[in-house]
Amino acid sequence: MPSVPSTTRDTNQRTDSAYLDSAIESPHHVDGAMLHELQNSQRMSEEGTNRAKRQVRRMVELGRQADATPTRHVIRSILRETSSRLMDRLETGVGLPGQHAVGDSHLVTVVDVLGADAVIFTALRTVFNLVPMLSGAHKHAKLSTIAAHVGRRVADEYHWKLWSAEHSRAAEKIEDTWRREAYRTELQLKQARQMVREDDGIIQLDTKQQTQIGITLLDVIRSTGPFFVEYTHREGHRTSRCLGVTPHLGALIERTVSKFEELFTSYMPTLVHPRMWSVESNLFGGGYWSGSVAPYGIIKRSSPADLIDLEKHHKENPHHHINASTNVRAMNALQATPFEVNRDVLEAAEYVRDKELDTGDYPALRDLPEPNDPADWHNEELARQLNRARAHVHAHNNKAFGRRFGFLKICSLANRYPGPFYLPTKADHRWRMYYVPPYLQPQGQDLARGLIQFHRGEPIASDEAVRSLYLSVAGACGADKGTLDDRIEWVEANKAELVGFGTNWQRDLDWLFKFDEPWQALRACTELAQFDAIGLGFTSRLISYVDGKCNGLQNFGGLTLDPTTCESVCLSNDPLPADIYTAIRDRAVELGTGLAIDDRDYEMSIALERHGIPRAWAKNVVMVMPYSGTRWATNDNIHNAIHADIKDGVEPPYTDVKRYARFINNLLWDALEGTLTRPVQVQQWLRKVAALAVESNTPLSWVTPTGAPVKQAEWHSEPYRVKTAFNGAIFSPQLRRQTDQLARTRMQNSISPNLIHSYDSSILAQTIVNGLTAADPITDWVAIHDSFGVHVNARAALLAPDGPLKSAFVDTYTPDLLAGLAETFREQLAGADIPEPPARGNFNIEEVRHSDYFFS
Repeated sequence: MPSVPSTTRDTNQRTDSAYLDSAIESPHHVDGAMLHELQNSQRMSEEGTNRAKRQVRRMVELGRQADATPTRHVIRSILRETSSRLMDRLETGVGLPGQHAVGDSHLVTVVDVLGADAVIFTALRTVFNLVPMLSGAHKHAKLSTIAAHVGRRVADEYHWKLWSAEHSRAAEKIEDTWRREAYRTELQLKQARQMVREDDGIIQLDTKQQTQIGITLLDVIRSTGPFFVEYTHREGHRTSRCLGVTPHLGALIERTVSKFEELFTSYMPTLVHPRMWSVESNLFGGGYWSGSVAPYGIIKRSSPADLIDLEKHHKENPHHHINASTNVRAMNALQATPFEVNRDVLEAAEYVRDKELDTGDYPALRDLPEPNDPADWHNEELARQLNRARAHVHAHNNKAFGRRFGFLKICSLANRYPGPFYLPTKADHRWRMYYVPPYLQPQGQDLARGLIQFHRGEPIASDEAVRSLYLSVAGACGADKGTLDDRIEWVEANKAELVGFGTNWQRDLDWLFKFDEPWQALRACTELAQFDAIGLGFTSRLISYVDGKCNGLQNFGGLTLDPTTCESVCLSNDPLPADIYTAIRDRAVELGTGLAIDDRDYEMSIALERHGIPRAWAKNVVMVMPYSGTRWATNDNIHNAIHADIKDGVEPPYTDVKRYARFINNLLWDALEGTLTRPVQVQQWLRKVAALAVESNTPLSWVTPTGAPVKQAEWHSEPYRVKTAFNGAIFSPQLRRQTDQLARTRMQNSISPNLIHSYDSSILAQTIVNGLTAADPITDWVAIHDSFGVHVNARAALLAPDGPLKSAFVDTYTPDLLAGLAETFREQLAGADIPEPPARGNFNIEEVRHSDYFFS
């Protein structure tokens, strides 16, 4: 079946001339707007190029050009062949077999200790740092100097390896100090050389031997390929032999730099309607019109060849059950929605930035604590306390820097793209939809969601629309846990304060600290204030979000029709909203209290009775369960939450925090698995199927309810790692060597989240298409996986019993999808004994149509 399995990139990009097709495909032709967009695209490309070149230039200035990303890529590409050449030389010698040159005889011992890969990696790094790589460089690298440096670096690695073998515990402690204290390489080498010199038991290589080793390694490197060339440099009456880069290596470096310039492309919003995706003619190269922006496929990390094959399938089989047209149409609708920036929220964000207010998303940087008296550093206990305090400040500043950078980037983009602007889209291999531009987009952080609003406005002209506005305000302000009437009453009760925030946000900055998501709350308050001033007929541009109630479990509820699961996540028509997190928390407390006095957990049980379990801890467990979350992962989160409370001055619930966190975590998981038994059975069934697929080494694939093909092939890969003490390591997970054997653990852990994500993306796509084809179409959309954003005026229509969302969910899960999956897997794994999937329950899926809290 057609699929998109490849994660390689094809250099034959068929959209390099995208703009040449614009006269036919673009609704804008060559008008002023399109010219502005071409300039915008050119700026994106230039920013990416400048970022890549700045990185290389900075590394060259630091004398570390071997650490630049393009150079590291070149080293990786030639490392294996050069290492193989070295081993051949050491095995056969030079001239007669078994007869080694002077440098080789010492090198044999070094290679036996370090390994050929580590020796060659160290040599290549040293050479690349010393030989000028940039065109126009006037530095000349003398051959004798390079050989001496190469031999010295290899000898340092060799000596330290010998010393570490003799003093393993001391070496481990020293290396841990180097990592913890972030020692510079020069300081590490100085300390290591001193310790090696003081150890009489280590036979060290002298300067002559080191130079001989360096000459031998340079000879091996030069014989590997046309990378380096010797030449004579004359300066006055002096001549010297130098090493330079060959045109071949220069071209290789240039190609690699160009590749990384493309990868560094800064994708930004477009100023015109993005180029549409098409299942028959354009699954690679949508979004951006100009060929100056690096093109990409509709499926992330899929090769153009695979996408062209999928196009061919759609063209030749338009009525086949494998047809991604619904998903593609939904993605086109998302990227066809024009947005703009709300000026009030942007003004408030710039005020926070200029005043350096210490807020959650723009935290202030802290100064490192210094001792009252420099002599305190010599007091071991005081120094330990001070270092611990400084470590906390470093951790805070590192986290704060990332948040501040995102905040500043969003403000910058908001000024650069006031509106209208568009956000091109793409999907992952499960057809989950994402916006391509970073930062200023609805799937970003709170500030971005608060800034963005629809460009096209719709009037609030009915009582139903007013009710939708109030529900939107309550949701943005975090008052969305009660009934719908409770939420509206909350807005009415706090209306004066909310309108005050929206009318004059600068007079009262309480909104910054009162709400969990202050920027979305401020945006909702400004909308409420403007409506309060104008009344019916007010043109609203607010994005009204509706979120699913634990959407992963909602999908499991639809799959299994298990009444307990469905009722726990608001799929039933109960008049009150269900709260699965509170239910699991209460069940966990029930399981953990009342233990016998001789029980080993009795004391923690007493602590549990005294302190209880926060709802957030239960949510942490429930949210990850549908996506193959583990007890191990959630245990760390609970442990960290307890320490965060202690840091804020809260008394720890139990003396042994680590043990108490594990106790609470296990209780929550026991409560969850004991309550929602049917989803657990489905996950176990899927894991068995994945194990059978691994046994036959056959990837799994299925078709989503909307017809999009999904393939799961988690191949086992071998890491390619060369680790040295002083020259770093060459290791990159994305460059692991892929084998032809499926990875059992990864296949089992990923099948449940991949299946659920493919189904919720299917529901999302069908919802958008339903809305586009309704009698009163919904044309402006925002999608955040399990959250929809529409105009306030369209909220009621979206959530109507026969509306786009509930119809998509009911139509998706009315058939027995698990039975269909079992048949699909049996066809793919012929001969495998695939068990029957768990039987469906008796929940009536039509109840979803009458649930007020399914999405709210």
